[in-house]
Order: sequence, then C-alpha cells, then structure tokens
Amino acid sequence: MFRSPRFDDVYRAPSYRAWLDKSGYDEGYRFLARFLRHLQGPGDAPRRRILKSNEHVFSIGALSRVFPEAMLVLVHRDPGHVLASAGRLTELPRAPFTSAIDRREIGRKVVDYWQDGMRRMVKLADHPSLPLRSRLVHVQYRSLVADPVGTIARIYDSFGLELSREARAAMAVKVARAPNGGYGKNRYQPEEFGIDPERERERASVYAERFGVAAPI
Repeated sequence: MFRSPRFDDVYRAPSYRAWLDKSGYDEGYRFLARFLRHLQGPGDAPRRRILKSNEHVFSIGALSRVFPEAMLVLVHRDPGHVLASAGRLTELPRAPFTSAIDRREIGRKVVDYWQDGMRRMVKLADHPSLPLRSRLVHVQYRSLVADPVGTIARIYDSFGLELSREARAAMAVKVARAPNGGYGKNRYQPEEFGIDPERERERASVYAERFGVAAPI
C-alpha cells in the first residue's frame, strides 16, 4: 500500500521515487486488486471498476500482469497546456503538508516527468509486443470536452460494450448540470511554474504528431 507515485507528488521525496522505480509496482497493484475485491461484496454480481490515473503509463507492465483483462483509455491533450495543469495538481495536494511551495521546482519535475510519460505513450501505442496494446483506446481531450457523452459512447463501442439508453441519458443530465466536470475556470498560468508552453510542445513533437494533438489557435 506504500507503493504509489502519488507519494512523490504529495511530498518532495525524490529518493522515494527512485526506490519505487527500482523496486517495481507489482506489489502495489496486487494490493489494489485485493482492495477492489474487498469492495465487491461476497454476494454481489461482478462490477466493472473505472479507475483514473495518468501515471499508469509508468507501470504498464505491472498493471498488465495483475489486471490482464484491463481496458485502457489514454486521453491526449496539448502538452503546452496540460503540463501547467499537472503542476497545479501537484501543488494542491502538497500544500497542506509543507510551509513552503516552490512552484518552479514543481514545474521542473513535472515537465521532465511527463515528457517521459508522453514518450512512453507513443511506445505503448506502437510496440506490438507490449501488453494490453490490443485493449487500448485513444481519445482526444478536445473531443471529450466538446462531446462527452458521444465520446464515452465511442469508447464503449471500441471495447465491444453496450452503453444502455438509460446510462446515456443519465450521463447527459450529469453533463448538463455540471459542465466541464463541475470544475470552475482555471486561474493558474504556465509561467507561474516556470513552464514555457512552446518549448514543451517542441519537446513533445513526436507525441503530438503521433496522436494528432494540435496546439490551441
């Protein structure tokens, strides 16, 4: 239960991340599998669990060994924007546990970390021997924002799953009540984290070209 990259976000602990990468992720995923079984009552019908984390791309081998039937959805977004978002999502959980936040240090960590993550996504999509490659769907973030219900329907169709009329209607109601997931307008800027969007787009050009990720006009 102590094997998660999330600890490296909440705390500034580079030695922990080095230890985690060296020791591997299998045990952490096995704990997750046991926990999910615990949530499943003994008399309940099997349920599909939907788990959201970008950081699975750093441990796809362990994920595929523990969850060989997993279905993966990768959402692709403009690197110039998403890296600043990742910086903010690192700052928020870290703030309660420290008296000093260095946004630029967070920015340096985030850009190098996710530039590596984007290279891993390209490899995952293109390497024929990588596990779960046949159970992988790619989604454009701009499509998800513009048409969330339609995008979810296409994901279901790609996996050969049925999206019921009732579920589709419930999703539409939810989206209408809470557009953009219920989040307000972002009020941070890349410069606050020392991030140069154009430089990061250039560094991620292979990723952007591979997945057709366009910079905002």
